[in-house]
Amino acid sequence: MLFITTQVPRLIVEPRHHIIRLFSHFKKKDNTIEEAIYKGEKFEIQTFDHLKLQGEIISPKVDCKGNIILLHGIRANRQGMMRQANKLVEMGYRCILLDLRGHGESEGKYCSFGFYEKKDISTLINSLETRNYTYNLGILGHSMGAAIAIQCMELDKRIEFGIIESAFSDLKTTTCDYIKSYLGFKIEYLYNYFIRRAEKIAHFHFEDVIPENSCKNIQQDVLVFHGKTDKKISIEYGQNNFKNMASKNKKLMEVPGANHTDVDIIDRERFYLEIQKFFDRRKELALKQS
Repeated sequence: MLFITTQVPRLIVEPRHHIIRLFSHFKKKDNTIEEAIYKGEKFEIQTFDHLKLQGEIISPKVDCKGNIILLHGIRANRQGMMRQANKLVEMGYRCILLDLRGHGESEGKYCSFGFYEKKDISTLINSLETRNYTYNLGILGHSMGAAIAIQCMELDKRIEFGIIESAFSDLKTTTCDYIKSYLGFKIEYLYNYFIRRAEKIAHFHFEDVIPENSCKNIQQDVLVFHGKTDKKISIEYGQNNFKNMASKNKKLMEVPGANHTDVDIIDRERFYLEIQKFFDRRKELALKQS
C-alpha cells in the first residue's frame, strides 16, 4: 500500500519514472512507428523556465503549402509522430516535431498535460516566426498531445487550424479512468489523494487542464478524429470537445473499429483523404473571404 500511495502520483506526472523505464524493456516493439522518409533538421528551444527542448523540422521538396506542429502522447516522443509527418510532408506541408518536456531528448522531469506545455509551444512559434515558418500554421496532436494542441489553440491565435486525434476532455476524469484500469478498483478519496500529490509534485492544478472548456474559446478550423472503440479515452470525451468548439468550420470523424492509437491506421486512406478535404475546404473559404 505504501508503494501505491507514494509512487502512483509520480507515475501520473513523471513520464520517465524508473518503473516505466523498467517495464519498457519488456514491451513488444511498436511496429506502427515509422522512420523518417525525408531528411529533417534538428533544432533546440529554451522554455520560460529554462528547459532545453529538442525537435526536428522536416520540409517538403516542393513548394511548401503550410506548417504543422506535431505533438506526441504521454510517455512517447517525436518519433511516434513520424508516421503522420511522412504523409503530411508528402502532401506538401512542413512538419515541426517536438519532444515535449519530460519526454524523448528534451529536458524536464515532469509533464503537466498542457498547463506548461502550451507556453512551450508559443515559445516554439516565436522561434518559427524568425524563419518565416508560421504562414498557414496548424497543429496536430495525438492523445495528450491532442489535449495540449487544444489548449495551444486557445492561447495562441497564430495557430490557424488544428487536427485533433483522441484527446481527453478533462484531466482529472481521464486520470481517474487510467488509475482504475491499472488498479482494478476505484476509491474516491484515494484517487483524490493521488491527484493532490501529483499536483504538488509537478506544480500545477488538474482543474486548470480541462480541454473541453478550452474548446469554447477556439474559433480556428478544426478536424477531430476519435476511435469509436477507444478503450483509453472514451469517444464521449472527444464528442464533448467537439460540441464545445466555437469553430464555424469543424468536423468530427468517429472512426469505426479504431482504438486509441490506430485512428490513422484502421483506414489510412480515408484518414488522409479527410485531412486533404479539410485542407481543400480551408482553401475554398479563404478564397471566398479574399
